Amino acid sequence: MDNTDKVVHYVNDCIAFGLTILPPCINKSKAFFHVEKRGVIRYGLGAIKGVGEGFALHVERYQQEAGQGPVFSNMLDFCIKLADAKVNKKVLEALIWSGAMDACEQPRGILLASIEMVLSQKDQHARNQTAGQGDLFSMGEEETLQCQYASASACWGLKEALEAEFAVLGRYFSGHPIDPYKREINQLRPDKIARIKATGQKRAIKLAGLVSKQRRMTTKSGRLFVLIELVDDSGMVEIACFDDKVQQLQLALSGHAVVVIEGTVQEARHNGQVRYGITNMMSLEQYRQMKSPTLSIQVDENKLTATTAKEIKTLINNQASGQSRVVVWYRCAPKAVPLVFNKTMDIMVNEAILSALQHVQGVDAVELQYDN
Repeated sequence: MDNTDKVVHYVNDCIAFGLTILPPCINKSKAFFHVEKRGVIRYGLGAIKGVGEGFALHVERYQQEAGQGPVFSNMLDFCIKLADAKVNKKVLEALIWSGAMDACEQPRGILLASIEMVLSQKDQHARNQTAGQGDLFSMGEEETLQCQYASASACWGLKEALEAEFAVLGRYFSGHPIDPYKREINQLRPDKIARIKATGQKRAIKLAGLVSKQRRMTTKSGRLFVLIELVDDSGMVEIACFDDKVQQLQLALSGHAVVVIEGTVQEARHNGQVRYGITNMMSLEQYRQMKSPTLSIQVDENKLTATTAKEIKTLINNQASGQSRVVVWYRCAPKAVPLVFNKTMDIMVNEAILSALQHVQGVDAVELQYDN
């Protein structure tokens, strides 16, 4: 369990065989992976980077002593009950990042911001117990200890949650970083990684996915190359980038982790595995500039506010001019009709404008549409 790459390999095998892998949980996970019910495996706490087998065994022992039902009701309850296991900030961060602390029913951003406060509450509880005083945080003899969380914290979006999960688990549970781009990527008609098979004949392919890892390596002859791990919604593949393609890779990743790769694939002569050859690589952002897709904005009459139109207009007017046409659709269920403007609006689309439009109240959907 101390080798995350191997854990991810086995987890992927389980999924390929039709098994379900549930995320780690302080109330349901044991120290090691275990079968929760037929066909379902629960992630082991000891496999979380930063937690370790020793601490995970302490959690499991407490669960066994407590019996059935939720063992830990909140973060303070967890820290007090595991005080002898020397719970600290590093362990709590790892548990929160992995999603194991979601059982506390608080957003992960708030849990992270509350660590110092909760540890102080734990220490105060210990001092009170030593002094023989009643617990300042309990509401009665049998009630659960009341945990005081931070009132304000940075809001965690899906991207932040996924990055944290990957850091301590080596994989994603809350979703996939490619999810926000799936509709757009599908329009590019890329080859799915999981469906690529090696043949004796070289053939052209197009891949679109997230570069989750990159490693600088050298061949036996001393030639430098970068090995990238490309992930789409079907699977993962490692591709080697040599010479000028390394520069293309760095340019593609300078502002975006989602890339479009054009190249070839064929069967390697020596081992029969898939061999990739890259002819071109660019970020999804660069691909947008090259193809100039139409920006489609859908507003819902039931969600409109007095400022919706003004906010959209301001964002569009402040965007650099380009080749992407803007179309605003007015949705009045069950139909949607395009609005007519006095002048054509052509802008340069990028991640900033897409994100800003999605946060305008009244905007129901923001999509890029490619001409195939």
